[in-house]
Amino acid sequence: MGGRVGSITTEIIAGGLEFNVDPANRASYIPNSTQFNNTLDSSQTGSFVNETSFLSPPISSSCFSFDGVDDYTRTVIPVETYKLSTIRTFGFWAKINTLNAYTPLLGGIGTSNLFRYANNFGFKSNYLYWVLEGLSANVNACWARSSDDLSSIVGDKNWHYYAFFNPVTSNDVDRANIANCKIWLDGSPLSMYINQGSSQVIRGFTGGALVEGAGNIGSSTGQYYLHGEIANIHYYPRELSDNEVLHNYNALKGRFGL
Repeated sequence: MGGRVGSITTEIIAGGLEFNVDPANRASYIPNSTQFNNTLDSSQTGSFVNETSFLSPPISSSCFSFDGVDDYTRTVIPVETYKLSTIRTFGFWAKINTLNAYTPLLGGIGTSNLFRYANNFGFKSNYLYWVLEGLSANVNACWARSSDDLSSIVGDKNWHYYAFFNPVTSNDVDRANIANCKIWLDGSPLSMYINQGSSQVIRGFTGGALVEGAGNIGSSTGQYYLHGEIANIHYYPRELSDNEVLHNYNALKGRFGL
């Protein structure tokens, strides 16, 4: 998955790594194909939807490209990833060509025998958001976002590394168990704002056995779409430390001209 250049590793943290999609790795993606897979488990696959495409040097770093109209990828990943009681850390590289009022990066929908819910990560009004929202009646959303407007940074149409930690550890989601949500940009943790108020609490999830989960790259729930590129998506069913996230940023930044 990588090697060393001098004393600099080109490998991301392996401990706990469960899902890794790398467009530059032939074990993950074969050029001219419309499918890709987890390098750690080839049975976990994804597919291009609509005109999603693959770019490679010298046009771009190896990545998936989205037109902002209707492109995204549909990914089959472990059901455990979408259980509300599963903590998780995601990391990936993205280049945003157009920063809209809502710019999705990653998204997913979980379905249980009681309800459906969405787990989304992206930009809204220039702030970086993680949102957990119910898609059933009487189920509200909770969210966390960056404290600062990031448009001057990510609006530069250059590559940036994003990571977020979802700390939810129970099926009733409230401020207490999202208070430790973390978001990193280019290896550095961001100051966070956690939503307030009981009206923003997800309730009634207890007892719903998750039966299906699927993830989108470049879209949220199929309503909004990214105009840009994404590469090197990885997932850990644990919390990564600040140093580990910084390691992953440094390991891959050379691919993106940094």
